[in-house]
Amino acid sequence: MFSFLANPVYFYSLIGVLMVISILAIFSMGEEDKKSRKDREWKLQEVSLRIKKLEKTLEEKEELLKQSASVNEGLQKESAEIKEKLSKASNELSLSNEMYNGIKGQYGELEEKFSQLSEELFKLQSKAKGK
Repeated sequence: MFSFLANPVYFYSLIGVLMVISILAIFSMGEEDKKSRKDREWKLQEVSLRIKKLEKTLEEKEELLKQSASVNEGLQKESAEIKEKLSKASNELSLSNEMYNGIKGQYGELEEKFSQLSEELFKLQSKAKGK
């Protein structure tokens, strides 16, 4: 069956064909390796670009967060100032109302005394005319 291999021409021809097939297989594997390496590099670059975009987005959001925190602090300060002013105004209004009520009471008392004094004056004048 393998008697044709006894002939050196056939034997070396078979070895040559096997070497050519091996070289083609090795070359083909090398090309596939190059393609796969290029694909991996391309995917790595793509992932790298995505990471850079995400980092930039993260930085922007962190900046916005810092700005909103500072705005929030400013609003809290303003709110505290407004509450303090409102409290002072409320206290002043309360004092003003108390003073108004006190003055109103004094005015009522003075008006009553004036009425009494006026009546006494009229009585004295009528007594003086009557004499």
